Amino acid sequence: MSIARNLALLAGLAAGSVALAAPPARADQAGPVQVGSSSLVANSGGSCAAGAASGTAIGGAAVIIATVDAPKPRLIGVLVLQGLTPNHTYGVGLVQTPSGDGCVETERKVTTNAKGNAILQMQEGLEPSTTGAFFTAVDLSPRVHNVISSTPTFLISRLQPAAPVARSTATFGKH
Repeated sequence: MSIARNLALLAGLAAGSVALAAPPARADQAGPVQVGSSSLVANSGGSCAAGAASGTAIGGAAVIIATVDAPKPRLIGVLVLQGLTPNHTYGVGLVQTPSGDGCVETERKVTTNAKGNAILQMQEGLEPSTTGAFFTAVDLSPRVHNVISSTPTFLISRLQPAAPVARSTATFGKH
């Protein structure tokens, strides 16, 4: 089983609202629940409005779920860090694009174990204008400035509700 599938199942269990029987939607497909996975890059460069454009691939992955049609739309993310500095703390943000909310901010903290691994689940309200999402993890050591980002940016599709159809005034048959 691939790491992306394992992460998607883990995220679904953590979220509690994802039906495991249905196959997850790709990040570029519209639907009531959208699921996507991405890899991680260190020393990332890019913008808060669009996500990482450069960086060095590292271990770990991210899974992001958007519940766009729920009464209270949510953004749910699971970040898995692998092979980083042992017993080290990172400030994590779940960034919504294009607003950049959560970018390089410490919304939550996660500390790696003795092997340099950690897992963190985050959940927040999905802003109405959000079209994408990604994770940032900032090394909180005072002498190191290293930003880890998930890439590619998870794209969120929003379908407009169908327009109501006007009632027909046509009559058929005898007049």
